[in-house]
Amino acid sequence: MKRFTRTATVWLILLCVICQLIPAASASALDTSAEMLKIKSNIEKDAGLSSYVSAQGACSDGTYAYVAMPNGSATVLKYRLSSFRLVKKRGSLPLGHANDMTFNSRRNLIVVSNNAPDYDTVTLLDPDTLKVVGTVKLTLKIYSIAYCESEDCYYVGISGGYSFARLGPDFNVRKKFAGSTSGYTRQGCDCDDKYVYFAQSGGSNLVVVYDHNGGLVGSFSLKSSYEVENIFHAGNNFYTTLHYYGNYIHRIGFSQSTRISYTVKYDAGKGTGTMQNTRVHYGEMTPLRANTFTRDGYFFSGWYATRSMDKRILGYRRGSSTPEWLTESELDSYKLFRDKASVARTVKYGSVTMTATWVNERYDVRFASDNAEGEIAPFSVQYDESFTVPENTFVKPGFVFVGYYLERACDGKSYGYRRGSKTPEWLSLSELQDDYYFYGGESVGRLSYDGPVTFVATFRSAFGYDPSGSTVIEYIGTDADVTIPDREGEVTAVAAGAFTDCSTMQTLTVPSSIDTIESHAIVDCPALETIRFRDTFPAHASGSALIDCGTVQVYLLLGDDEIPLGWYTDAMSVRIMKTIADKLTDKRSAHELQSPEG
Repeated sequence: MKRFTRTATVWLILLCVICQLIPAASASALDTSAEMLKIKSNIEKDAGLSSYVSAQGACSDGTYAYVAMPNGSATVLKYRLSSFRLVKKRGSLPLGHANDMTFNSRRNLIVVSNNAPDYDTVTLLDPDTLKVVGTVKLTLKIYSIAYCESEDCYYVGISGGYSFARLGPDFNVRKKFAGSTSGYTRQGCDCDDKYVYFAQSGGSNLVVVYDHNGGLVGSFSLKSSYEVENIFHAGNNFYTTLHYYGNYIHRIGFSQSTRISYTVKYDAGKGTGTMQNTRVHYGEMTPLRANTFTRDGYFFSGWYATRSMDKRILGYRRGSSTPEWLTESELDSYKLFRDKASVARTVKYGSVTMTATWVNERYDVRFASDNAEGEIAPFSVQYDESFTVPENTFVKPGFVFVGYYLERACDGKSYGYRRGSKTPEWLSLSELQDDYYFYGGESVGRLSYDGPVTFVATFRSAFGYDPSGSTVIEYIGTDADVTIPDREGEVTAVAAGAFTDCSTMQTLTVPSSIDTIESHAIVDCPALETIRFRDTFPAHASGSALIDCGTVQVYLLLGDDEIPLGWYTDAMSVRIMKTIADKLTDKRSAHELQSPEG
């Protein structure tokens, strides 16, 4: 965490406007740089110390202001608020760094957060004499402290981070809160009946505001590069000290009645034009400005939000339906705000930029296949236009059409199911568990916001096998010429009923790996005219393998030669065909064994 060199003197400054967390417009919102009023100078001279000594803790009882200036031991100064005239001081007080202090109005005590080196110690002072009247050891280490009279409790900043806690009047911890990381250096804190204020130094300084339940309300900048040291209030006026050469006390126009506001900026994205910022009062639902940006060939589709504090984007992480502020690597999709949407709690602090998103007025619809033959002509559609998915005309012998899966170019996603989900959505490949398939005749639309979509025709084998993979048990294809795959010799049998009601099959080619064709293997295939056996006739071919198929011509394929074996009619013809096939095969083998010169 960046720390700034403590230079010379100190400004006491009355605090100003808190800039709110959401988009909205208001002419009454107060600029935090306005109404700077110089009150006093040379605070360190009142203490009789070097101009290089910085004021640390400060508080008020409503009539007097108290400022601690550590220099080995600490000196506490007491000023009358109405004139800022010094009325009392006491030095050589054992207050450590005296990083922050608050006034307990119920017990008439000044409570000092010692900070270094005794982070777990608070020291009690008498506001009249400025003498030490007690010390308390805490169960946690703190760097700041503020007393709330209405709740009779303390709010403290916990050392080592941005978390804070509520302590009871006995200084025991009642509740802890997870503060928001700003990257600024933590300094002092203050509270009133509604909010807790943390002063943080760095850049132009920051005051971060929470409600009493630990909810982040917003923040505002002091718009000064000098180091802020603390924050306190008296009545309706807020003060802080800024450390720099000159030691001037200033007052700024922030008060408890000032509403916290926040600035929304507008970005055209890839469009053109300019839009005026929106000022929003925290917690008040306020409409975004109507979009006036334009982009040729596109129409406006909404805003996504980016906050300045850490450049995170409001959107959804993978598998979540709850919007969060996410980094680019965590973001799966944006949360989009519609045109003129009302918002109230968009960001934490800083500013928020609403970036325009655009949808192409037209996109191309393309078709591809899984190594199949054929072509389906592409076409173009309007974004809001529905169209009918064409019937598949791609052809892949030995395979059947499963359906089209869908890809889009704008983000590289596919349409399908993530693991455990029954609802299809656009997913990256790492998220996709199963594809969603489209079929000819379906009506679809709005498939891409920028760039083409592609319907990819998917096929699977027309053959089904038993668990061992050795037996064909099903054929569901529609090809006229069918060849049983040998699957590198793995397929050895055709089961009963494997080819049933194949009304389009005219030719069936059987590989040499098959030695068994069971009874009723080919049933009710009226168009079947030819069966070809590659290299050999099956050793176990049933005479009743063909049922209700008519008369089928059988051939033996030896190389490029197609040799007729006869008609597949009964068991006798099967035995004859096998005998002929065996002799032809033996004769061919003997011929192949002769030398080329023989």
